Amino acid sequence: MARIGGSYSSQYLVLAREESAQDVIEIFNRFDVYIQDLEELNASSSLATKALKGKFALTVIFIQTVFIIIYAFFVCYGEDADASNPKNYFLDSAKTKDSDLHSLYPMFQDNNAIIFIGIGFLYTFLRKYSYNGVGMNMLLSAISIQLAILTHNWWNTIDGKIHIDGTSLITGEFAAASAVIALGGVFGKISNLQMIIFTLFEVLIYTTNEHYCITGLHISDIGESVSLHMFAGIYGCTVAYAVDRKANVKNNPNEAPSYESNLFCMLGTVLLWCFWPSFNSSLSTGNAQYRSVINTFLALLGSCLTAFAISSLVHKNKKFTMGHIQNATLAGGVAIGTTSDLMVQPFGALLIGAVGGMICVLGFKYVGVRNY
Repeated sequence: MARIGGSYSSQYLVLAREESAQDVIEIFNRFDVYIQDLEELNASSSLATKALKGKFALTVIFIQTVFIIIYAFFVCYGEDADASNPKNYFLDSAKTKDSDLHSLYPMFQDNNAIIFIGIGFLYTFLRKYSYNGVGMNMLLSAISIQLAILTHNWWNTIDGKIHIDGTSLITGEFAAASAVIALGGVFGKISNLQMIIFTLFEVLIYTTNEHYCITGLHISDIGESVSLHMFAGIYGCTVAYAVDRKANVKNNPNEAPSYESNLFCMLGTVLLWCFWPSFNSSLSTGNAQYRSVINTFLALLGSCLTAFAISSLVHKNKKFTMGHIQNATLAGGVAIGTTSDLMVQPFGALLIGAVGGMICVLGFKYVGVRNY
């Protein structure tokens, strides 16, 4: 009986081993099928990515080609830069009329730093999109400036041509600022190709809106707080709502910053804070430009103090919040932009900046979707 029991048990063990071996083989076969499916999925996604990148490159090349053709037929130098202009024949500097280059070029370079470096680093606040923020900011700014030189100046053509000068370059930079500010509403929600289309429409609508605000409504907006900043915010938020209205924006992991991203974003904030007086006073002249620099700087000082104070006040542990500091310290420059060249008096500039900084922090804390 022992032998019989032993034989039965040994046979049972052999059968069990065979069944387990078959199960293992079946599992591996299924695993091979899953691997093949994943490889096919990755291959198709990579092909789609390559196709999308191909469309992106062709679109950028096409846009630049169109710009070159349009500039060849409809854009020429302004009289100060045109060597064929009779007033530029004289070699004697005493007989040559001074151009506006010496007064505009410092403002032009400051605006370059604001757009390409300041706003670029400001878009590193999202750890997942930091590289894309800096890179696409540069590309979209370059596209915006070229387009804005056309759309901003086709109202003032001479003999069917746009005469480009220092002011044209600065207004082009303003359009680029509007485009990349509006980009904040859809940043991380659309592809790079969609960003280009988004920018083309934004610049076209912005320059048209600005023209009618200044010439039609005759508003005072030397720093373009209304026609640039307000418009960019409305445009960006509207497109973001239309593109992804059902997204769970609150507590989205893609919204999270990191220590490094916050550090680089703060670098952009400091640069913007230092150069903002040049932005608001770029198109002013004489004593109005002098006032614009003073008022803007005072407003920035007021918003800086208020931002730090209110940020620590609304925090449960009475600490500073980087999201507040990165944005609210700049609120004074935006708030004073419309009236920066007017006689608001120094205390008025400080008051406008302080109120702007306070409202910005409270908006981030109680109205914004991110948990600051």
